[in-house]
Amino acid sequence: MLNMEFVLAQIFGAIALILICIGYFLKTKSKFMIIQMIGNFFYACAFLVVKSYVGAIITTISIFRCLYLYFAEKKSFKFTLHLLTIFIAMYIATTIIFWQSALDLMPLISSLIFTLGYAIKNLQTMRYVLIIPSLILVAYNIISTTYTSALLDFIEVLVIILAIIKFHNCKNRKISKKKIFINSCLKTSIYFSSFTRFSYSAMSYLKYI
Repeated sequence: MLNMEFVLAQIFGAIALILICIGYFLKTKSKFMIIQMIGNFFYACAFLVVKSYVGAIITTISIFRCLYLYFAEKKSFKFTLHLLTIFIAMYIATTIIFWQSALDLMPLISSLIFTLGYAIKNLQTMRYVLIIPSLILVAYNIISTTYTSALLDFIEVLVIILAIIKFHNCKNRKISKKKIFINSCLKTSIYFSSFTRFSYSAMSYLKYI
């Protein structure tokens, strides 16, 4: 029979993933960070109810990381190397203090890659980088018995790939439209030039009749 903690972990994991997947299709990094904060809150709850304390604490630190990055985008703050080092140190210190097994290395490594990925300004490049820590979390959630979170983390990987394809195609469409516009301008200029030359020749001919 399923216990309440297990059921709650799956529900929290599902809510977290739905929110985070929506975030990957947003066009601005500030909005993306807001969704990440809310999603990470539910992920922390999922880890907490199954007594995966390292995962819960690291995810909580991630909420504050996303909060700072949100203000960095809105207020033009800089995500400096100094701050990056502080967040990395916090993740490592948390893992050491609450160490339970070698399994705790997985959320640590995932969080470090997420932190480095979020520091990337370009959203499309960031999406590529975030595939790696998401796959690590899939494995971690399976071992931690948060199966819904594992399944949804895998779906998150698929969503990231879809978002990459979507924005890559949008970029190509913009390039194609630009090419069409340039070609149209070139054709127009050629036609105009030909018409001008024809008109000039015709006027010159009529002058001597």
